[in-house]
Amino acid sequence: MTPENYTDVMVQPEYAMVIRSNAIWNTFRECGACFLWNGSLKGGYPAFAEMQGSVFHPFVILFTLLFGVANGSKFILVAAFITAGLAQWWIGFIMELRRVARVWAAWVAITAGTLATRMELGVVGIILSTVMASLAIAAVMNL
Repeated sequence: MTPENYTDVMVQPEYAMVIRSNAIWNTFRECGACFLWNGSLKGGYPAFAEMQGSVFHPFVILFTLLFGVANGSKFILVAAFITAGLAQWWIGFIMELRRVARVWAAWVAITAGTLATRMELGVVGIILSTVMASLAIAAVMNL
């Protein structure tokens, strides 16, 4: 990860280590198909061999291409929280709760500590997986 990938803002070292794999989408914007090979270290390695990040998630792709790595990851977290609220609202809808109860449950899902504690080091992938699991639970309940 080079400093020019973080031109929009400076971030904490732990957070930078978590979101470093998202920089591959900046390489895609710059050179096209050469982004498939990450040549940053000792000859390189396949770009999608990264096991720590959530490189293929649509939120990661969209917001990294639109806003860059550091600011895009902040938008990713905001979109994840909004999606968590929508998933909780959907579960309330399936359970035939009234409108006020659904909205209250969605607000509680967003502000509760279950997602915020996973942000201890800014681990975006864990938050995204938790939110998408909430959507999957709602879909299974609807089925």
